[in-house]
Amino acid sequence: MIKDTSPELPNRQPKFNVATKPLAPKDDEQQGRAQLAAVLSAIRRGWRIALPLGICLAAASAFAAWKLYTPKYSASAYLRIDASDRPLIFKTADDAIGPGGDFNLYKSTQQQLVRTPFVLKAALRDTKLSSVEEIAEQDDPVNWLKDNLKVAFPGNGEIMQISIETVSPTACVPIVNGVVDAYMQEVVMTDRNERLKRLDTLEKVFSERTNQVRSKRVELKNLATTLGTSDTSSLTVAQQNALQQFGKMQEKLSEVQFALMQSEGEIKIAEELVKRQKESEAELEAEKLSMPVALESLQIAERTNDVVQLEELIAVAQAKLDGMSKVFGPSHFNVQKAREELEVKKELLTQRKAEAKVRAKATAAQDQRNRLLQSPGGGIYDLMGLNAKMQVLLNQEKILKEKVEQLSDETRQLGRSSIDVELMRSEISGLESVLHTVGDEIERTTVELKTASRIRILNLASDATVPESIKRIIRAAFFGMIGLVVPFGLLLLWDLTRGRVNNAEGASQSLSLPSIGRIPLVPGNPLMRRDLEPSHGIEPAEAEMDEAIDGLASMILYSSQIDKRQVFMVSSAMPGEGKSTVSCQLAQSLARAGKSVALVDFDLRRPSIHRYLDLTLDPGLAQSLFGEISFEDTLQKTTVENLSVMTAGDWHGNLQERCTAGTVTDLFDYLRSTFDLVVVDSSPVLPVHDTRVIGKFTDGVILTLVRDKSRLSASAQACEILRSFGATLLGTVMIGASTYSGYSGYSGYSPYSTYGKPSRSKRLISNK
Repeated sequence: MIKDTSPELPNRQPKFNVATKPLAPKDDEQQGRAQLAAVLSAIRRGWRIALPLGICLAAASAFAAWKLYTPKYSASAYLRIDASDRPLIFKTADDAIGPGGDFNLYKSTQQQLVRTPFVLKAALRDTKLSSVEEIAEQDDPVNWLKDNLKVAFPGNGEIMQISIETVSPTACVPIVNGVVDAYMQEVVMTDRNERLKRLDTLEKVFSERTNQVRSKRVELKNLATTLGTSDTSSLTVAQQNALQQFGKMQEKLSEVQFALMQSEGEIKIAEELVKRQKESEAELEAEKLSMPVALESLQIAERTNDVVQLEELIAVAQAKLDGMSKVFGPSHFNVQKAREELEVKKELLTQRKAEAKVRAKATAAQDQRNRLLQSPGGGIYDLMGLNAKMQVLLNQEKILKEKVEQLSDETRQLGRSSIDVELMRSEISGLESVLHTVGDEIERTTVELKTASRIRILNLASDATVPESIKRIIRAAFFGMIGLVVPFGLLLLWDLTRGRVNNAEGASQSLSLPSIGRIPLVPGNPLMRRDLEPSHGIEPAEAEMDEAIDGLASMILYSSQIDKRQVFMVSSAMPGEGKSTVSCQLAQSLARAGKSVALVDFDLRRPSIHRYLDLTLDPGLAQSLFGEISFEDTLQKTTVENLSVMTAGDWHGNLQERCTAGTVTDLFDYLRSTFDLVVVDSSPVLPVHDTRVIGKFTDGVILTLVRDKSRLSASAQACEILRSFGATLLGTVMIGASTYSGYSGYSGYSPYSTYGKPSRSKRLISNK
């Protein structure tokens, strides 16, 4: 890639007053005006195409709607729905839970009920209705009825209208009447049947509650018989008496228990004292009785049955041992075994005698103590009397406890019985209250069932109504209007999506650039040679264009003096947006202002300046950039004083390469040193890159726009590209936009009236 070594020019922002003021953001009102202007501009651009298409489409749509419209006959039935459900005398529970005063809700409910599937199916069950030809032809008669049946309240009153439209004049009447009959049977009569069912339910509830009251009264009577009374106050008195007796028995029981505790203490003390006395007496008599008792006990112990038996067994064993010793000898094992058994029995005899002695001593001591206790004056206290007293107290305690428990049970039973009686009476009272309410409701419902229904038929459908021709006309006109509007809608949609330039203000807001000029669109080529005599005069549009170009030239001159700008480039986003026309007109106007001006055709790929000004293409800029000819030799003079033109020449190279070589820099240095002002007609920004390369060599870029042709998206992209390459954007020039109409009266001051010569835009420009 070849590096660009050309010097960078400072990126100076324009100091035009219109450019230095920041563009205010659009508010809602401005956006609305901009959208309206875009719509009006789109209509202005395309009405010539949309109007004929709309007329043709409107005629076709109206004709089709007229032919395809099928006239339909209608029939209606009318029902009266009372605004309020007025009772005959009483107001029942049904009225309390019903819609009440909300009549609109009630009407809406009835409208929905007429068109519900179960009503329509009930109507179709009638063979007279289902055999109607228009219904028999339907695949789904229920949905067809639901879609075509109309239920309304004209004037939002109490009259409900049920109607339908059919192709056949004989079908609509039976359909409407069949639906009305089904509605009355399935909805209105069903409501009355529901009231009858409710009355039957109330009667059953009344019978059940009556039986329950009777049963509860029998239970209360039985309980009163058991208790002896059913009076709550009597039961309360009996319970209080039982409580008093219970308290007295509790007090007596406490006294007996205290006396019993006292007796137990006395017995323990007496036993301790007797024990101590007996121990002292036993010590005195022990020495006297110990010997006789011991000898007697020893003698008894030696002659017990166990001892006697063991002695006999030992004697037998000794005899057996002696006999075996004689027969077998003392060393025989049987003899030794018998000897061992004899020794064991002897040891056992000794042990038994010792145990018998111990038992004898204990028995003798106990007998001695018993004799001492049984003797008169054997103790300090009478233990037998104390024990007898204690036994009496125990018997009294047992009897009192039984009495206390009996009174406690009786008291609790009386309490529970009084509560049961009270609860049973309360339950009977509640049941009687419900029974009374149910009975009253039965009476009211029985009376109110004799009232007339809230919904009743006023008039069934009788004759079919002939269709009105005005509907057919309105339908045809409606579709004709749609056909007329559709082309305009499509045109608007297509045009608005393209984002074309509509006016200078909208372009300025969208591109964030000031509008520095507005040039009217003149038919034909304003630069073409014309041989006009002074007497011919000039057209107002051409005079207006001259004034617009001069205004743009004045702004350029002002910028050159204040900002020291010398080289101005005129470009556009896409081809055909008037950049060459503006370049030529601007260069001529600047030259007439007394400045030496050079017009350079830098549109090397599609040059046009030489054709507009009737000059030769060669030699031109292309030859000078490749060094084939000097810059001075490429300049061509024109009939306009101070204006020189450098045509494009025959270009076959690469502009980026020329920039790198420094030739473009030399060219602009020569132009700056030779001329006061330089106007460069460049190529479009988006198709080629030449404008991007040479933009940095200029002092400012003017972007041309053509009303109704240029696209804002392309122009915005071109502005971004130029800024990214360091070019300074001065503003936009709108071609085809109206100039300031408030000053249009001054267009009468034409050059003819003042100078007596043709318009500057029509002056002869020729090659010298």
